[in-house]
Amino acid sequence: MGNIVNYFNLSLVLFVLLAGCNFNQYHRDTADNQYYEQNIHADPSAAYVGEWTGETDIGRRSIKIKEDGNLLVCLSPSSGTTEGKVYIENGKPTFMVGTGAKARIVSVSEDFLSLEIYGKQEKYFADQIPDACSAAFRNF
Repeated sequence: MGNIVNYFNLSLVLFVLLAGCNFNQYHRDTADNQYYEQNIHADPSAAYVGEWTGETDIGRRSIKIKEDGNLLVCLSPSSGTTEGKVYIENGKPTFMVGTGAKARIVSVSEDFLSLEIYGKQEKYFADQIPDACSAAFRNF
């Protein structure tokens, strides 16, 4: 039951965050949720594989991206998590969470991951995972 509540809370937080951005596209993506229809893209040598953390309007968000294309998003301090995956859209790796919401990779280096999430750019730093998310990442 706790996971369902955390998933709902995380989805609600993502909804509130995105409401001021490109709400129409977000609404289309979640209403036409293609999460289960999209094939996961595994690329063990991809520069985006790893653990990333960035400060957002709603708090600290961390993302663990595994070599098999699965990913886990964690919000801190609430520690709510949601699973997602990497898939290919228009020939480029893109992230999608279970609600159908998407994030596009803008750039990636050894130290930084830059994402565009419905018109808003966010910068994530390598390996600066808060304690609240570490346990979730270890168990993922």
